[in-house]
Amino acid sequence: MSSFKSVDKICTIITQKNLNKRIYLHFMTKSKFRVIQATQREATDIAQVLANKTAQKILEYVSDTSATESDLVKKLKISASTIHYNIKQLKNSHLIVEDAMHYSPKGKEVIHYKATEEHIIISPKSGFNLAEK
Repeated sequence: MSSFKSVDKICTIITQKNLNKRIYLHFMTKSKFRVIQATQREATDIAQVLANKTAQKILEYVSDTSATESDLVKKLKISASTIHYNIKQLKNSHLIVEDAMHYSPKGKEVIHYKATEEHIIISPKSGFNLAEK
């Protein structure tokens, strides 16, 4: 099971365990973390999505700005069906989220996507669970 915790909670855990990792805390903000065991299906799914070059391009683009599928087709010069498929995979892996929605002149919903604002940690150990702390 993955867990979501703020940096404040992680700072407390690091201090409590005296791990002397304070250098990492210097650049962290109120980001969220998702901790996943390497043996979980979710870790495999994320790895498969990130192995796809098109998904990587989409994720890189939406990490800077919100974009619609049409925007991505134009900017990345990739077919609409390929963009649609990869957006679905990225959404299923919780790597991108729906940021906004507007209606086209024809009355169709147009979704804007952006990268999630969380850090993903894949841990080989089953005992690493921030939710327990």
